[in-house]
Amino acid sequence: ISIHSWQPWSAMTPTLRGAYLAWVAGGRRDAGAPDSFASLYLCGLERRLFLDLGISGPVEPRHDAEARAIRDEGAALVAAYG
Repeated sequence: ISIHSWQPWSAMTPTLRGAYLAWVAGGRRDAGAPDSFASLYLCGLERRLFLDLGISGPVEPRHDAEARAIRDEGAALVAAYG
C-alpha cells in the first residue's frame, strides 16, 4: 500500500482508506503499515488541538488531560515511525 504523506482523504482509494482505518483500530503501531499513516494521524491530532480545542497558547485546565494524551500519542508515533 502506498500513500503520499499529505494525500487528502478524498483522494485515497477505498482499499487504502480501509487499511488506514484498520491501522487506527489496531492500535497504530503496526510495523508493516506505511509511515505515512502516522503522518496522516498526526495531522488529525494537530487539527484536534488547534481547531477543535482552539489551543494556540497555554492549555486551559479543562483541556489539559486531552492535550497531554495527544502529546503522548504524538511522541509515541514519532518514536515508532521516525
